[in-house]
Formats: sequence, structure tokens, C-alpha cells
Amino acid sequence: MRFVNLRGGVELENREKDSVCSFCMVEVKDGDDFCPNCGSIFTEGVKCSEHPSEEADGVCVICTEPYCEKCGMLVDDRIFLCVGHSEYETIEGMASVLEADDSSQIEMIKSNLEEEGLHPFIFQRTVNSINTSLAYEGQSVRGLQLMVPFQEVLRAEELLREMGLLE
Repeated sequence: MRFVNLRGGVELENREKDSVCSFCMVEVKDGDDFCPNCGSIFTEGVKCSEHPSEEADGVCVICTEPYCEKCGMLVDDRIFLCVGHSEYETIEGMASVLEADDSSQIEMIKSNLEEEGLHPFIFQRTVNSINTSLAYEGQSVRGLQLMVPFQEVLRAEELLREMGLLE
């Protein structure tokens, strides 16, 4: 099976049950057509969803559609996202689907998503305001982000819309 490296290199390898993506070094399942962690394509001849005459450069890790370089991009030199999903904040295989300042509210939303079978994670960003232009007399600026694995983003957003939290 052919591994297409997102940085342009192509490597031929024999895939075994415990294969590793040659781009991000994450374990992938035997028979996967692309890496769910970075979007590297493992098969030949995959065409862009928007431009069927163009070879796909990667698979968007959120919508799992293949795209060419006109429709998708390598973000932060580590994951492939389509133009429509390129603005998501991502951390280690997860994307932010909601930001909040109220920890009890975000905990409740997290619980609701878990009840639906999703795997949310709360990420808290703390910035020392002394080093920023948002200085409020030495206080910290805090922001909570609700993150979900790439493969769960679309379902999480659907549920958040049903809860009235997203438009």
C-alpha cells in the first residue's frame, strides 16, 4: 500500500496490523485509506471532492473528505483541514467546538455530550495578563474550551445547535 506524506514525499511500505503513519507517527488501523490524526492519504488515485480532476493532497480530519491544495491545507505543519474547517483551534487530535468562561456551564455541556457517546475534554487556557495588552491589574485571563476528537466535531456541533448554544 502506498503512503503519501503530506510534505510531498511518497514512501512505499508494507502495511501490517500495527502500522504507523509516516507523517505523524500515530498508529493507524490496517486497511485505513488515510490517517485520522493528520489526514495523510495512504492510497493512490484519491481525487479532490471539489475538483474531481485533481489528486487529493490530504483528507480533512474533521469532515473526512479528500481535498486538493486549492481546497485544503496543512495547518500548523501537522494536520490537513479543508478550507471550511481550517479555522478550528486544534490540540492533539481534538478540535474546539465551544468556548466559555463559566466552568459549571461547560461541565454540564460536557456531561450532555458524554451522555450522547462523545468524548469531550475541557481545555483551560490561562494567560498571565502582565504579559498581554489585556492587563486587568495583574489578574489572569482565563478561557475554557470544550474540545472533542476530530471525528466527533460534526456530531458535537449538531448537539450544541440542538441545545441552542450554536447557530
